[in-house]
Amino acid sequence: MYRLASDGTAVYCGHTVEPFGLRSVFTEAAPQIVHDVRAGYPYFAVAADGVHHVVTAYTDGRLSADGAQLEDYPFPQPHRHPLPQTWLSWWQLALDDAFWYRQQRHPEGYRRDL
Repeated sequence: MYRLASDGTAVYCGHTVEPFGLRSVFTEAAPQIVHDVRAGYPYFAVAADGVHHVVTAYTDGRLSADGAQLEDYPFPQPHRHPLPQTWLSWWQLALDDAFWYRQQRHPEGYRRDL
C-alpha cells in the first residue's frame, strides 16, 4: 500500500485482511516483514491495477514482489486517507507504545496487503 522511511529503515504500511473481509491497518519495518515471511505469514504487494503479488524474503534479507525488490516496487500513491503523514504518525505510535504495536500485529494466517 505504501512505503516510507524512518531513521533510515524502510517501513511498509498496509492492511491486514481479516475474516469476512474486514481490514485493519499496520505499519511494519522491513526486517520484521522478512522475519514474518520466513515464519510463513503471507504478505502481498498490491499493484496499481489491484493485482496482488506474493512478497518473498531472500536469505540476505531483501524483500521482493513480482520480480522487483520491494524497495523498488511501484506502490500506488495514496489519494485519500490514510495519507503518508498519517502512516508516519501510526509508525511513531508503534515505536513508542508497545501496546499499540501489539494491537496491530496480525493473527496467524491472516493475509497482509502492502
